[in-house]
Amino acid sequence: MTDQDKNEIAAIFTDILASYDHGCPNGIDAKTADTLRTLAEAFQTGRKTALKAFITLVIGAVCAVLLAGMKELFNK
Repeated sequence: MTDQDKNEIAAIFTDILASYDHGCPNGIDAKTADTLRTLAEAFQTGRKTALKAFITLVIGAVCAVLLAGMKELFNK
């Protein structure tokens, strides 16, 4: 295969690739991908915040029960 053959094949492939749409085959464009990425990050942040809130609620409930028990103990 000579250099001329290689150049001809490269030109054919360049023409073929130029004729195709360069978008995602699934129909997701850059704006949609950024929106999905932002949504996933927000979901992860929300999940972490919900877990922290739940842990705080459980610790607060335990402290409230302990304080109520101590108050009842001292009142007797």
